[in-house]
Amino acid sequence: MRVHVTADDIAYGERFNCHRCPVALAIRGALLVAYVAVGPVLILTRRRWTPTPLAVAAFIRAFDAGEAVEPFAIELPQLLEWSERV
Repeated sequence: MRVHVTADDIAYGERFNCHRCPVALAIRGALLVAYVAVGPVLILTRRRWTPTPLAVAAFIRAFDAGEAVEPFAIELPQLLEWSERV
């Protein structure tokens, strides 16, 4: 699934908040789910998970450090059920 992190997601995103960072806001909007947590290793919803792509981890590090970041699109890996393993 392609997810677009927009300028609005960046403007409304919160540094150091895995639930309200720009990537979490974009995923929440794309999947229409209430709960998303984006970390450097995993992206979680209430029922599913996926490994965090390296580009997303780099974006989060830059955003949290207060660096200027640009809107971008990512191909989100398939979300797996909690019982599934990679």
